[in-house]
Amino acid sequence: MFVSQVESRVNIVDEVKKWEEAIEIVSAPLLKDQCINENYVEEVKENISKESYRFLVDHDIILAHSRPNRDVKKNGLSFLKVNKGVRFPNLRNKNIKLIFIISALSVREHMDWLQRFAKIMDDVHMVEKLNNATTKDEIIEIFKKKIY
Repeated sequence: MFVSQVESRVNIVDEVKKWEEAIEIVSAPLLKDQCINENYVEEVKENISKESYRFLVDHDIILAHSRPNRDVKKNGLSFLKVNKGVRFPNLRNKNIKLIFIISALSVREHMDWLQRFAKIMDDVHMVEKLNNATTKDEIIEIFKKKIY
């Protein structure tokens, strides 16, 4: 399920001007697939602006999300790699390159996504491979090898 969710929702950009732009780019596939609406994106940005450290996971990955609510229409996952990295508020010494966003219809499904991320966060080599990947296909293959 994880790989099928992310296959069509992987993006790579060289750089972004601000962290908000990164959130908009990573959210775009979920908006397009009607998993979330704009209110969800704004809520995520607001949450990050207040407490970005809560969305930082090991190996300098941001896992953007908000609680299941009426702005979530379907479960979803999207991934963005920012080659030059981006700085998030309250994380000035971190240059984040790997950004995920999830949407979940229920608390149970939200927890399922988080458990899947534990496999990524615990694998330093996988994170290194993601940081070094240059194409969408390469990133999808990395996910396929680690997460089923």
